[in-house]
Parts: sequence; C-alpha cells; structure tokens
Amino acid sequence: MPDDAPGSAGRLDLPDMPTIQTWVNDGAGGVQQASFTVHLDQLPTLREGIQQARDKLFAIHDEARSLGNIPAPGNDEVSRRAVENLGERAKDTEGGLMRAINDGVRRLQDILDQIDAISRTYQQADQNSRM
Repeated sequence: MPDDAPGSAGRLDLPDMPTIQTWVNDGAGGVQQASFTVHLDQLPTLREGIQQARDKLFAIHDEARSLGNIPAPGNDEVSRRAVENLGERAKDTEGGLMRAINDGVRRLQDILDQIDAISRTYQQADQNSRM
C-alpha cells in the first residue's frame, strides 16, 4: 500500500485508530479493564478534555481535603458525631471520598500518559518514514 493511500497515514505498521487502555468501575465495588480507540486526528482534543477533567478532580481534591477539618456547628453529641462521620467518609480509605478522587486522578493521568506515548510513537514513525 502506498504511503498516501487512505488509511495508511504513511505508517504501514501503525493503525490509524490507536487503542487506549483504562479501568472502569463495574458497579459492584470493583473495576474491570476496558479500552477505546481514537482517531489520530482527535488525540489532541481527547488529551485536552482528559486534562481538564483531571484538573477538575485536583480542584475537588483540594476542597474535599478540608472536609476532615470542619468544626462542629454545636457542642452537642449529634453535631460532633456528624462532623466526625463526615471526616471519616472523606478520608483516603476504602470507600472514602479522597480514595475515589485519587483513583480518578490516577486513571486520567494514565490515559494522558498513554496519549503522550502514542503521539511520540506516531511522530517517530513519521520521521522514520521520511528518511
């Protein structure tokens, strides 16, 4: 197939739609591996969207961290326990808010790293095909 044939993009051994691997929640408290493909032309747009989502999670992380330091609105037992329970649910423990946020940030960063690696691979293949 010539380098300018439809679908080759000048790279005979690389697909036009690379696959991104990720993990998704299975709805039962676990995760399972998943993947999706994206056209090369859409990698920059995908990267920008994933980066924005990761940045939003960073902002939520900063806000959520303060949940462990909320003073009780009153000096009664119910107020103190409510604040303690809120702080416990916000921690970076199994089922905690910080754990969920941190897992989300890690998953999004992994996708960003894959996009960057794919971009480098395709750029290198383009350079090699011109030699």
